[in-house]
Amino acid sequence: MPHDKTGAPPTAAPARRELDYGATARRPGFGALPAAVHRTITGWAGGRIDAVRIAGGGFTHGFAALIEGPRPLFVKAIAVDDPFIAPAYAREVEVLGALPPGMAVPALLENAVVDGWRVFATTPVIGRMPGAPWTLADARAVHDAALLATTVLAPVAPETLGIRGTLAGEWTGLLADLDGGNTVLGPGRRPGFLPGWFRTADGDRLAAWILEAASRAPAALIGTTPLNNDLRADNVVIAGHALGGFPAGTAWICDWNFLTLGPAWTDWVVQWPALHGDGLPLDRIAGWDLTARVDDADLDAWLAAVFIYYAAAGARDPLATSPDLRRHQQLCARQAVDLLELRA
Repeated sequence: MPHDKTGAPPTAAPARRELDYGATARRPGFGALPAAVHRTITGWAGGRIDAVRIAGGGFTHGFAALIEGPRPLFVKAIAVDDPFIAPAYAREVEVLGALPPGMAVPALLENAVVDGWRVFATTPVIGRMPGAPWTLADARAVHDAALLATTVLAPVAPETLGIRGTLAGEWTGLLADLDGGNTVLGPGRRPGFLPGWFRTADGDRLAAWILEAASRAPAALIGTTPLNNDLRADNVVIAGHALGGFPAGTAWICDWNFLTLGPAWTDWVVQWPALHGDGLPLDRIAGWDLTARVDDADLDAWLAAVFIYYAAAGARDPLATSPDLRRHQQLCARQAVDLLELRA
């Protein structure tokens, strides 16, 4: 159907950069890894390491770096007893090993548990992160990568990928835990990092609209397509050269530890608040393949649910291991409410 509530005109000014997404991670240096891990990575790299370039993006404290040597690699490592990152890295290894070919996804090349550390290596993708600011070309690259991924994954049996759960089930539980969103949208409950007008009676009408829209999310999110479920700018690399049969400028999707089932368009629409914030024409973008035939009510339901999540997450206590995470979530909440105001 036509999308008549989609976004700002092409002349909208890009938002000021509130975070440097290339420097949000607090990762250990190569020297902090155990000697046995050093030896393993050196062996994988061809017997010599010429340079280690720590990944600045992301919000975890796991080691992640481009390793330069006779055999370049992208390597991640974490102690297996880490309660948060170790399970995510283990799941990423599991998913990468099960993904079929044909997508712009770094391939799993090596995997080991060494001296109490999980270590794995993938194809290095040399390029840049999109979104600083977003351009129409980068948005198209991410859209096309998400479209290709869902096209390749759609016929794959969920058990082949080890998928556990669905997007609809996940968000039904999340919204229930937040009283449908009332915990962050009720009068007097709206977090202080949201726009001032929205925290007063002036925001009551939009808050009510968001709550109603989010109530439809569990139904809107029913789907059977395997999804990355963590698609954001710092999990994408725009390749600076041809790689794996894909041309330069291809968006490579990284970090596959939240794989789930849902509608094919959801990974892509999560990007919309940031695209709108950077002044891209969502009225045009909404007509691209992934959303050309999606009902506006379903888009509103998903965007409303995403806003509620970010508003709630941004109000949590800061994390010492990821001091920029709450700022990121707060920014995402502000971007989402700006877009929802336009769509309401």
